[in-house]
Amino acid sequence: METRSFLGLDTTCLELKAAAVTIIRRREAVAKLERRIREYFNGEPVLVLFGSTITGIGMRNGDVDVTLTFKKSVEELLEDAKEAGTDLRDKATLLASVPAAFRGRRIDPAELGQLTKSERLQIMTRVMNEIRKDREPLSGLAPIHNARTPLLRFSYDSIDFDFTVDNDISASKSRWLREQILVNPSLIQKFLFGIRIWALSNELLDNGQSRGHFNSYMLNLMALHFMVMKAYLKAPEEGQEPMALYRLFREFFSWGVLTKHSDLVHTSGVSYDSLHAGKALGFDPKWDVLNVMDPIDLTHNVTMTVTPQYVSLLKQKMCFSLAKMKKQKTNFAEILSIPGQAAPSPKRKASPSTKHV
Repeated sequence: METRSFLGLDTTCLELKAAAVTIIRRREAVAKLERRIREYFNGEPVLVLFGSTITGIGMRNGDVDVTLTFKKSVEELLEDAKEAGTDLRDKATLLASVPAAFRGRRIDPAELGQLTKSERLQIMTRVMNEIRKDREPLSGLAPIHNARTPLLRFSYDSIDFDFTVDNDISASKSRWLREQILVNPSLIQKFLFGIRIWALSNELLDNGQSRGHFNSYMLNLMALHFMVMKAYLKAPEEGQEPMALYRLFREFFSWGVLTKHSDLVHTSGVSYDSLHAGKALGFDPKWDVLNVMDPIDLTHNVTMTVTPQYVSLLKQKMCFSLAKMKKQKTNFAEILSIPGQAAPSPKRKASPSTKHV
């Protein structure tokens, strides 16, 4: 039986993790913003929360990921409208319209299907600016068109939002992650949140570069793959001694240090053997220094932007953490901000192209 404890982890979680009252306030703000957006759209659009707000591993001061959705994708709605002969404004008319006009003739979601993702964001930026003019607590509108999924950043009701349009795939990834956590929330939630704090304090996450570093979604998938491989991702059995978090961290760090990651495809549910045999869809493990397959988009290697320098830095920090954990009663704080090789210095402004869930 594992007797060592991980002192301070519970306290750290309480101090940094988004509290229940914070989640409630975020949901209330989203509901209020949804009501305002519906003034400009037909079809009763819905704002769907995703990311750390629904997985339960978000930071207290983290931003809120939300996407504007409809009953179908906008491309599907456009096809339906064409078949039905629905009168739609063309692309040029829609883009030339002033936002106030959308209250008189609301936007049909099918009309967005004519637009590129960047143009959809352009329309939403104008709608949000119109809402702001109505003395709503909305400020700091900042559209980011060069992201993998274009997004609009703003503050609403003193809450920071990352807003996208018709981004169901990211919402699906968050729902998938939440389902994995719910298998054994008392263990998995603390483990993933602890890994996030550890990585953040050890400069493994976004350092101002557009690529190279890890993000929390990448590390979540690596940690879950490790748990699947070790048969730890399962509901606790009645009367079974709970697994110690100290042991889980220690084994994860050992695995991370000893594994030659470029030879493997890390997955979280798909047959590992078939992938390792070279049957992975969309990418070949020979080409990337780290291969972590997305559980929803099976063609996507979520770590394709991570550089060899960051993989080395990850292993170094894990190795130093293991050395710190040799004590009989290790405090979680002792493996944070471990000195060593510095992270590569930023060369250009960060891009949100590696946005995670």
